[in-house]
Amino acid sequence: MALGNNFSLGHTRGKSKARVASRAKEYRNADGFHAISGSLIVPSGPPCDVHNGQVTETYYHNATNAGISASGGAIAGTHVFTRKRAHEDYYLPNGNYKVTQNGTNYFAIIIANGRIVAPTPEACK
Repeated sequence: MALGNNFSLGHTRGKSKARVASRAKEYRNADGFHAISGSLIVPSGPPCDVHNGQVTETYYHNATNAGISASGGAIAGTHVFTRKRAHEDYYLPNGNYKVTQNGTNYFAIIIANGRIVAPTPEACK
């Protein structure tokens, strides 16, 4: 009788060491992420037309500081994620969004391939 075989290892029960290590790295890399509130994708019309009460989703960005706001301006090239995990599976889908950092100032961003490509220079009213 064999004391250990492939069927007694963790990977047969869905606990792949490689995947667990990968997830841990995603969480570690996301330690410096900052939260922002945003709307769902705005299919038509300018994102600034979305009512401020609809800006309820939480997103995360990897800018070097928390200053992704209308006063500091959203930095083009900043990745935005739906979860606080540094993995491309969690990139914000392409589209137009209305976002806020502090609940007071709102502005519009355009996301393509998980990155901010066109921030608005002025705040939404």
